[in-house]
Amino acid sequence: MTEEAITKLGFEKVHPEKPNYYYFKKVGNIEFTTNARNEVLDGSWYTDLFESGIRFHSSTELKTVIDLLEYNKIF
Repeated sequence: MTEEAITKLGFEKVHPEKPNYYYFKKVGNIEFTTNARNEVLDGSWYTDLFESGIRFHSSTELKTVIDLLEYNKIF
C-alpha cells in the first residue's frame, strides 16, 4: 500500500519523534495504525487493526472495511 493511498483513506499523520512518523485513523472505537516510516520497505506500507492481529496490505481491502464500519457506526 502506498503512503498516498493511506492519506486518501483519511488517515492522520502522527509525529511521535521527528523525522519518524506513522498514520492513524479511528472509526467508532476501532483504531487503525500504520507501520512507522522507518519500517517501510520498498515504499510498501501496511495497516494494523489495533491490538487485533489483523493486518492490511491492500488499500482496496482496507477501504472496504473502513466504508463498512463508517456506514454502520452508531456514534
